[in-house]
Amino acid sequence: MLTGSNPSSLTEDKLFPQKYTLQIKGRLITLDKPKIIGILNLTPDSFYQASRVENDSANILSKARKMLSEGADFFGLRGV
Repeated sequence: MLTGSNPSSLTEDKLFPQKYTLQIKGRLITLDKPKIIGILNLTPDSFYQASRVENDSANILSKARKMLSEGADFFGLRGV
């Protein structure tokens, strides 16, 4: 991808030279910038105690909403 307004200032996007997309349940997700994955550990023996989530729906949804508000694009559920 080239950016800039005149030929002398055009630069090539070297970090993300090829653009990709994902089709997920009818939604088109563009991968033109890095995505953030929120990890929800649903097992009580997770190695990182602060990432553990009690396995009840209200608590899981609360944690997921918090991650969304902090910028998460996707979720990874561990222990399901």
